[in-house]
Amino acid sequence: MFKPLRPFFKDPKLSLSEVLELLRQAFMLSFAAQSSIALLTFLAIWVLKLSKLIDFSRASNAVSLSLTLLLIGLSFLPMAFYLAQWRSKKAGRMPALAAALALGTMLAMPTWLALFAYVEGLNLLSLALLTLSGLYYLIGLINLRGYAEKALSD
Repeated sequence: MFKPLRPFFKDPKLSLSEVLELLRQAFMLSFAAQSSIALLTFLAIWVLKLSKLIDFSRASNAVSLSLTLLLIGLSFLPMAFYLAQWRSKKAGRMPALAAALALGTMLAMPTWLALFAYVEGLNLLSLALLTLSGLYYLIGLINLRGYAEKALSD
């Protein structure tokens, strides 16, 4: 078992704030992992673009692509919360942890869409999607309290 999670599963006397802190760490870890992979991919594409190894000058249908990426990005918020609610239907620590991890992973997905927007030359949309990802991060952190309460109700 991952050592920092040992108290989460073994200590029956954890307070709400202690459980909430552990869930925040799990959420942040999954969000950061997803975002880091997207960032590394972004950097690789950026290097390829600067080195001119790949031709990024092709024309694209920017309006339809922008709308599609933005709508997909907006759709991740309700999907993430539905998935997290489904994962945490039962009381207990494992469902709460699964919900926090799922929420962090899903809410970081607009970071990937920002990468796709950048590749297509849609820099303003890319910035908007990164802003959306940051907003989702804050919304996810705020909503972890409910999962912490469920974790303690087992």
